Amino acid sequence: MNKFLSFLGLTRKSGKLLLGYNKNEEAIKLRQLFLVIISTGAAENTKKKFQGLAERAGVPLIEDFTIEELGQALGRKEIAVVGVIDRSMAAKLLSIREPGDIDG
Repeated sequence: MNKFLSFLGLTRKSGKLLLGYNKNEEAIKLRQLFLVIISTGAAENTKKKFQGLAERAGVPLIEDFTIEELGQALGRKEIAVVGVIDRSMAAKLLSIREPGDIDG
């Protein structure tokens, strides 16, 4: 597992991660997210929705991991949408991402 996914797991353990479509949609509208991560296997409507929300809110969006990779990193079978609610953890994740991890 790469450093990004390992740190994502630590972010979840610290309680600074939101999992799932509805929680992240609400948080980004309330300007509480500092980073959105969408799996490459998320539904096209989900991708478009969060790309638009992230762009309007000025929040970086990463789309480079499968549903299974995100799920494994976060102790689930699968996860499609993840949001970071801590500014410093989001910055750390962005700083350790591999080239090609960022989309938009």
